[in-house]
Order: sequence, then structure tokens, then C-alpha cells
Amino acid sequence: MTDEFTQFDHGLDKLRDEAATVQRNLGAAKRAIEADPNLSDQGRREQIATLRDSAQTRLDQLKAAEVKAIKDKTTSLERSVFGYTSTTDPSEIISRRDADDRADRLQDSKEAEALLERAERAGDKHLAQAIIRVAAVRGYQGVVRAYESEHPATGSKLALLAQIQQGTTTANYLLRRTAAYSARLL
Repeated sequence: MTDEFTQFDHGLDKLRDEAATVQRNLGAAKRAIEADPNLSDQGRREQIATLRDSAQTRLDQLKAAEVKAIKDKTTSLERSVFGYTSTTDPSEIISRRDADDRADRLQDSKEAEALLERAERAGDKHLAQAIIRVAAVRGYQGVVRAYESEHPATGSKLALLAQIQQGTTTANYLLRRTAAYSARLL
């Protein structure tokens, strides 16, 4: 894992830490309700249910903030590496669309590498970026390395993007996230 990924993940840890605090507070409040001799069993159940619902609302907000942070970082990296912009220039829009269509039709890494070489030689930035997008998604590491050698500044961004995409889609991560943001009455 790169230092950038570790730093990004630590930012998410702040959200998870707050979720853990919500969980601890929920447990303490539940114990206090259960120990209250002035409440009936029905009153305890109602207060605990209200408490749990309130905690779950906050946990849902924290989970949404984590999902948004991941999406925002991924989008930022994709725009930077793959050249996605919000241009309104019709010729650039057409050029990008055509480049994306052409790159999406690539059959294998050899074909991608050959087309990347031609795009670089011709100075076709849009096609090169579309090819690297496809190569990164499909795992064409030779193509990715070739692009990085021509564009060294993109290397760390591509690595970070891959780490975020891989690190936030594993079963272990998804299970940890579900546990962190689910109100549990212990």
C-alpha cells in the first residue's frame, strides 16, 4: 500500500472512529435504560427502540460520508488520469466519445499496447487516456507501465486509484464497513 492510500484510509478511520463512539454511547444508554427502575418493560423496549433508531440514523450518515469520500476521491483521480472534464466544446466531446468507443473495443493487451503506441506517436491525448482507462480496468499491466513511462506523474495516481478500487470492494472491507455502521445493541 502506498503512503497516499494509507493517508486516505486514515481519513476514513475518523468516520469509523465516530461510528465506534456512537456504538459505545448506544450500549451505555441501553444499559442505563435497562437499569432504570422507573420504567416498565414496555417503556424500556420503546426507549431502546427509539435510541437504536437514532443511533442508526447517525451511523447511516457516517456510512454515506465514507461512501461519498471514496466516490469523490475516485472521481478526482479518474478525471486527473483519464482526462475526464466537464467541457462543453463539441469537438472535444466528440473526440473523447470516439476515443472511448475505440478503446472499449480493444480485445487484448497486445492490441491495447499497439494502439497506445500509435496514439502517443500521433499526440492523440484523448485516445491514450481512453486506452489507459481500459487497460487499468482490465488489468493490462504492460500497457499501464508503458503509459506510466511516458507520463510519470500519472503512476502514483493510477496506483492509488487501483488501491482504492481494490481495497474498497473486497469482502473483508465490505463486512467491516457493514459492522462499523450498524447499530448493535450489546
